[in-house]
Order: sequence, then C-alpha cells, then structure tokens
Amino acid sequence: MTVKGFFKSNAFKCIITLLCVLLVSGVLLTIAYGFMEVSNGERLQRAVKKVYTTSSPIVHGLDEDGNDVIISSDDKNPKGLVSESVTSGNAVIISAYKITFENSDDVHYLVQSRGKGGYSGGTVTCWVAIKVDLENKKVLKIEKVQIGENTNQSFIGKITEKMLNDFTEDLPEEGFTTKGDDATVSTGATYSSNAICNSVNGAVDWVRKTIGEAE
Repeated sequence: MTVKGFFKSNAFKCIITLLCVLLVSGVLLTIAYGFMEVSNGERLQRAVKKVYTTSSPIVHGLDEDGNDVIISSDDKNPKGLVSESVTSGNAVIISAYKITFENSDDVHYLVQSRGKGGYSGGTVTCWVAIKVDLENKKVLKIEKVQIGENTNQSFIGKITEKMLNDFTEDLPEEGFTTKGDDATVSTGATYSSNAICNSVNGAVDWVRKTIGEAE
C-alpha cells in the first residue's frame, strides 16, 4: 500500500477518529475536574464538621506572615499552626488549628495526630479537639476524639464510640494508657487502643507546649 493509499484507507480514518475522541474526552475530563475539584480548605471544613456536629466552629490558621486568619472552604492551601509534621511523644502532629465559636468564648485547638504503637507497627490518626484557657495558659479538657484513618489495624472496628467518649471524662496527669485499672481500652483491640492513646497524649502535649502551660 502506498502512502497516499494509506491516508485514504479506513484504517487511517479509524485512527483519526480515535484521536479525535481521545482529544475531546481529555478536554471534557479537564473541564469536569475543574468543576469537581475540592479545595484543601473544603476538605478541612469537612473534617471539622465531623468533629463538631452540633455547633458552628470558626477555623483559624496563619497567613504568610504568621498572623491569625480565619480559614474558609475556598482556601486552596490553608496554613495551620504546624508548618510541617512534628513529633510529640509517641505521636506525630500532622496539622493543628485554633477553633472559636460565634456564640461562645470557648477556644479549642483541633489537632490531627498520628499515634504510633498499633498492631504490627501500625498507626491510628485522630482528630483531637482540646478546650483551652489561653489567658491562664491551661489545657482544660478533651472535647472530642474522632478517628480519621489507620494503618494495619485489623480490629479498629472494635473501637467503640463509648471508648472515644471516655477521653472526654477526665484528663489524667500522666496521660491516657492501655495498662492498669484506669486503662482506656476497648476489649479485643488493645494495640489500636494503644495507638489512639498515643495520638491523644501527643495532641495534648503539643497543645500544652504551644500555649505555654506551666509544668
């Protein structure tokens, strides 16, 4: 077959048709992605709403100069109080934000903390909402613990809502533990519980250092 004959053949016409379909599909997918793309600010707001289900929290972060700013769902790259992941005890602090409320003087720190020490060397990442007294530089209590994700935790489903609520009842000076009579643990999920305790303890320790709480 000659070159001229190839260009007139059905095979060439099929190739051109397929290329046109691919080009049009690519353009349409790009446009659709633009409409469906979720900003980092929106992802943050969704995470916050899972923690604060009965109130209207206002999320604070930092601007480029380190000043306090309110983060909206439109922010493409919201900056929190942690510029990069930091180690706090047996946890890694991934992100943190200050939370205020329209009809309350309460102030919280919402910390995304990855606790180590889970089953098979795995981790559990939690969102930990911590109420603070900034004037007197004191952590008051844990308001909420919400599991975000986990790695290698086969029995994470055994972690009950009651166990997570137990974190809000008291704030032990030595931190939460899976050992002893006062253990915060879910039967059958000791390693996952250990990682969760480490996550919460790390979040509390980070907040105490951040607000300058005295030893």
